[in-house]
Amino acid sequence: MARPDPRTREDRLSSWKEIAAHLGCDERTCLRWEKKLGLPVHRMEGTSKSRVFAFRDELDRWLSARITLVGAGPRRDGIRSPLIRDLRLPAAVGGLIAVVLVVSRLLSPGASAPADFRLEDSTLVVLNGQGHPLWRYDTEVFNLRTEEFYRSRYQVKARSINDAPHLPLVMIKDIDGDQRIDVLLAVKTKDEFNEGRLLRFDERGKLVWSFEAGRELRFGDTVFARDYRIEGFDLNDFDGDGRTEIFFLAYHKPDFPCQFGVLSRDGRLVGEYWNSGYLSDVVFSDLDRDGRQEVLAAGLNNEYGKGCLIVFSPDRIAGGSPQRSPSYACKGLAPGSETAYLLFPRTDVDLFHYPVETIMSIDALRNGSFYLNAQLSRVFFEVSPALDVVYVHSSHLFQRLHAEAIRKGDVQSRLDPDYFERLRRGVLYWNGTDWVPERTPNLRNVPPG
Repeated sequence: MARPDPRTREDRLSSWKEIAAHLGCDERTCLRWEKKLGLPVHRMEGTSKSRVFAFRDELDRWLSARITLVGAGPRRDGIRSPLIRDLRLPAAVGGLIAVVLVVSRLLSPGASAPADFRLEDSTLVVLNGQGHPLWRYDTEVFNLRTEEFYRSRYQVKARSINDAPHLPLVMIKDIDGDQRIDVLLAVKTKDEFNEGRLLRFDERGKLVWSFEAGRELRFGDTVFARDYRIEGFDLNDFDGDGRTEIFFLAYHKPDFPCQFGVLSRDGRLVGEYWNSGYLSDVVFSDLDRDGRQEVLAAGLNNEYGKGCLIVFSPDRIAGGSPQRSPSYACKGLAPGSETAYLLFPRTDVDLFHYPVETIMSIDALRNGSFYLNAQLSRVFFEVSPALDVVYVHSSHLFQRLHAEAIRKGDVQSRLDPDYFERLRRGVLYWNGTDWVPERTPNLRNVPPG
């Protein structure tokens, strides 16, 4: 049995007269358009003499497909270009007005530009500014994360309930300055497998490129397969050349390698740094006030079990993190391009919770310094633009955790100024060959002085 047509009686035009009035022309013009240009009309019995009817939406789509706007000025041959091709305009002024109104409606701001999205199982549905679907793309991922999950990671970096930063997973923006809206989607699954792809679509829904994060690498004697999760991405004029780049964080599943990658707007991998531990947050700041932003990435280093802060020049993201143990050093990677690498000390409290600590987030302060939030202890390291650790701040949560540890007999320390001063002095810097307590850049990449 045929499915009933969902369109209402108001959507149907039941005669040549009504069809002509809708199109703003006479009935003879409609007959000619049907015969020569395929005007979408229907007949009850399917013969040329049967009573005709048509649907408004089908006529509008046919009309928009036949209309081509061209320049209003004269062509090279001196003949003024017509406003509309492919159609013979009716002579009546009212007909011209009707056609122009149709075109205006079709080309109105927001009518064809992506502005929002929804997810229907494995399918991405992109909407215009009025909430109407523009196009669909089936990712063919049966366990794609829900729309609610993606909505919480839409357009900008967000914070979870425990203050952990979350980079975007879906963006609807003009990424290359051509006044056309692009759509970027990172594939995330409910079981965290098979989710390392980043997709870019143009405003009409064409898949422009698909990038897969990660690659097979050997750390020590272990070969880690290409099973990576894109944790999030963001946009920035990364290298200061006036063109937007895409940076992303990708984690190995289930082990420690982390890829901090940079993509050009055409989907090419133009930079990548491999850290032996997950990175959780990335910010940009002009530390030396030279007019170019540096890149700051925070997370942890699994070999040392400590939180870390890494600083890069924006035009060079390459190599691997500084490691001592062969098990955490990647064979085949050059030394990292970082201009500075800092390791932050553990507290006696968080040592009882987990074998590693991480710097969970970076927050910029008005004075140019940064708060680095340690995830387990919830102490804050205040770092200056020169990368001096100027202060270590406690938190109510840390004070409560410390009090509980005292009560259980796990620690005997006192939270006095000396306690936090020892933490401040416990920060280590990689100087290119060794870890030192004095503030220093990576001398392999930054000349002394």
